[in-house]
Amino acid sequence: MKSYNAGLVQRANKIGIVTEAAFLDACQELLEAPTLVDLGSIFSAHLGTVRLFGGDAVALFTEVHTFRKGELRCTRL
Repeated sequence: MKSYNAGLVQRANKIGIVTEAAFLDACQELLEAPTLVDLGSIFSAHLGTVRLFGGDAVALFTEVHTFRKGELRCTRL
Protein backbone atom coordinates (compact mmCIF):
# COMPACT_ATOMS: atom_id res chain seq x y z
CA MET A 1 0.00 0.00 0.00
CA LYS A 2 1.27 3.43 -0.90
CA SER A 3 1.96 5.93 1.87
CA TYR A 4 0.64 9.48 1.58
CA ASN A 5 1.40 12.68 3.48
CA ALA A 6 -0.83 12.69 6.58
CA GLY A 7 -1.90 16.31 6.14
CA LEU A 8 -2.82 15.63 2.54
CA VAL A 9 -4.99 12.68 3.55
CA GLN A 10 -6.75 14.76 6.20
CA ARG A 11 -7.48 17.57 3.74
CA ALA A 12 -8.64 15.11 1.06
CA ASN A 13 -10.94 13.48 3.60
CA LYS A 14 -12.53 16.85 4.41
CA ILE A 15 -13.51 17.34 0.77
CA GLY A 16 -14.60 13.72 0.28
CA ILE A 17 -11.90 12.44 -2.06
CA VAL A 18 -9.65 10.54 0.32
CA THR A 19 -10.35 7.30 -1.57
CA GLU A 20 -9.29 8.73 -4.94
CA ALA A 21 -5.81 7.32 -5.51
CA ALA A 22 -5.27 9.30 -8.72
CA PHE A 23 -5.76 12.56 -6.82
CA LEU A 24 -3.58 11.52 -3.89
CA ASP A 25 -0.86 10.26 -6.24
CA ALA A 26 -0.80 13.58 -8.11
CA CYS A 27 -0.48 15.59 -4.90
CA GLN A 28 2.09 13.23 -3.44
CA GLU A 29 4.18 13.47 -6.60
CA LEU A 30 4.28 17.24 -6.17
CA LEU A 31 5.25 16.90 -2.52
CA GLU A 32 8.03 14.39 -3.21
CA ALA A 33 9.49 16.00 -6.35
CA PRO A 34 13.23 16.61 -6.16
CA THR A 35 14.30 20.22 -5.69
CA LEU A 36 15.34 20.95 -9.26
CA VAL A 37 12.35 19.32 -10.96
CA ASP A 38 9.97 21.63 -12.86
CA LEU A 39 6.92 21.60 -10.60
CA GLY A 40 4.84 23.31 -13.27
CA SER A 41 5.27 20.31 -15.54
CA ILE A 42 4.07 17.94 -12.84
CA PHE A 43 1.15 20.25 -12.09
CA SER A 44 0.16 20.48 -15.75
CA ALA A 45 0.48 16.73 -16.29
CA HIS A 46 -2.03 15.96 -13.53
CA LEU A 47 -4.41 18.93 -13.74
CA GLY A 48 -6.76 17.25 -16.22
CA THR A 49 -7.20 14.27 -13.92
CA VAL A 50 -7.58 16.44 -10.82
CA ARG A 51 -10.33 18.49 -12.50
CA LEU A 52 -12.46 15.35 -12.69
CA PHE A 53 -12.77 15.45 -8.90
CA GLY A 54 -14.24 18.96 -8.80
CA GLY A 55 -13.38 22.46 -7.73
CA ASP A 56 -12.35 21.60 -4.17
CA ALA A 57 -9.86 19.07 -5.50
CA VAL A 58 -8.41 21.61 -7.92
CA ALA A 59 -8.12 24.15 -5.09
CA LEU A 60 -6.28 21.67 -2.85
CA PHE A 61 -4.02 20.53 -5.69
CA THR A 62 -3.20 24.16 -6.47
CA GLU A 63 -2.47 24.80 -2.79
CA VAL A 64 -0.09 21.83 -2.69
CA HIS A 65 1.66 23.16 -5.80
CA THR A 66 1.94 26.68 -4.35
CA PHE A 67 3.18 25.30 -1.02
CA ARG A 68 5.78 23.15 -2.75
CA LYS A 69 7.05 26.12 -4.75
CA GLY A 70 7.71 27.85 -1.44
CA GLU A 71 5.20 30.63 -1.98
CA LEU A 72 2.82 29.49 0.74
CA ARG A 73 3.58 28.56 4.28
CA CYS A 74 1.16 25.87 5.25
CA THR A 75 1.08 23.90 8.48
CA ARG A 76 -1.60 21.55 7.21
CA LEU A 77 0.58 19.65 4.73
